[in-house]
Amino acid sequence: MASAGPLVQSVDCPFGGRSGTIVASEDQVKARDSHGKPLKDPTEPGAVLSPVVLTQKGDRQVVAGVFSQTTAGVSWTECGVPTTRGTLLVPDPASTDLMITNPDRHDATVSLSLTGPDGSISGRGLGDIQIAGGSSLRVPLTVHAPAGIPISASFRTSSGRVRMAAVKTGGGPGQEQAAPVEASTSARFGVVPSDQGKVRLLVSNPSDDRAEVRVDALGERGRFSVPDGTASVEPGTTVMLDLSTPLEGQHVGLAIHSSVPIMSMIAIEGDKDVAWLTPGTSATHLREAVPAGKLRVVNPGTAATTIRVKHSQTEEYTAEIPA
Repeated sequence: MASAGPLVQSVDCPFGGRSGTIVASEDQVKARDSHGKPLKDPTEPGAVLSPVVLTQKGDRQVVAGVFSQTTAGVSWTECGVPTTRGTLLVPDPASTDLMITNPDRHDATVSLSLTGPDGSISGRGLGDIQIAGGSSLRVPLTVHAPAGIPISASFRTSSGRVRMAAVKTGGGPGQEQAAPVEASTSARFGVVPSDQGKVRLLVSNPSDDRAEVRVDALGERGRFSVPDGTASVEPGTTVMLDLSTPLEGQHVGLAIHSSVPIMSMIAIEGDKDVAWLTPGTSATHLREAVPAGKLRVVNPGTAATTIRVKHSQTEEYTAEIPA
């Protein structure tokens, strides 16, 4: 999700699924694959088969993602600007790969570090990974971390820039991808459909101090504390809280509060598919590229607010959201 900010006219989409469709805020986007080959019609359904770079000419901000719907399930790949560092959260290394893309012309050198419930996870092959310019690389986490535990995967480049995503592979139903998350003392999730399966909150504490974490729910009748929604997270660890029973199948937003900056993600596991949700942005002006579906809005403030929603450049409506 993007708020008003610096003009972004080129974004990298580290798509790691079978086939996907570009969903962009602008009509006149151009796309090229990791080898520099242009996509003739980037918005054609199923046209995306690998990581792509999107560019937009003019003075408008481009916001985009890659939507994939196959027999394996549904996934959403967030497109963004390459960076020199970042962190992803992973529910289970046994069924997750890291997709690393380098959209620039020059090579990039990347080092990875992993943390789990017991702290740092050491392993071979995580340092000085070479990513050639205009190429991508998949790193299977199953060979670097134990199965069945939540982990954080942080990357840092000593040269160049990359874009990274966590990609669900085999081992259970569904397909999904997750983008990097930033550390903060507060995080907000717009909607958590807890009636779709098991709901777990991943929390990673990169600081040197213990994190005292509290979870509040934002429902149609206002804010309330989530039963058993507290945790004390040791420094340098990544843990997972099961919120399935406390949320009782409700559709609510979540507000995460911490005594020190943390990173968080929601993992939902259903019978046939999964969903990985990263925190959203609170602002007075937001632009988002989304596939077809329902728009759910939460108000994390202390007073009611009125929103104006403009869709597809033509439809527009307003709604009042209580505090």
